[in-house]
Amino acid sequence: MNYLLIGLGVFIAIIGLIFLVAALLPVNHMASRTILLKAPTDVVWHKLTDFANMAKWRRDIVRVSANKNVKGDEIWQEYENEKSFMAFKTLELIEAKKLVRQVVGENLLFGGRWTFDLVAQGNQTQLTITEHGEVYNLIFRFVGKFIIGHHATMDKYIEDLQQTLG
Repeated sequence: MNYLLIGLGVFIAIIGLIFLVAALLPVNHMASRTILLKAPTDVVWHKLTDFANMAKWRRDIVRVSANKNVKGDEIWQEYENEKSFMAFKTLELIEAKKLVRQVVGENLLFGGRWTFDLVAQGNQTQLTITEHGEVYNLIFRFVGKFIIGHHATMDKYIEDLQQTLG
């Protein structure tokens, strides 16, 4: 019986420590990756902004749909499966140079935006993706910082983009 109580006490202490560490982490974070893609800027730009067809080349989504919010803004929903989706709004679009997309919705566990900066390098494109994220949920904040990392989704996105560009 004492071992059970000691084990339970250790478990509760670990959970408490996780919550304490997560509470001390900032809500906001920034992560960035830069890559040289073997495709011209116009081709890369088309892939980045053809939201309706992203499910054809991204492994993390099964379909995409477009809707309007109450303000009339175009909102793109990226479905991870048939029931779960994340919604995005385009904040800035500078042809073949810059794209800024923001997570939108209510009661989210996290939020933020991705900025895509493109620079032509001859027949190639330098792409920088910068995430300005906010993680409101303490468990998600801990997992994002110490287990998954803030670059994980970005790295998958870049890998899928490289594959589709050839």
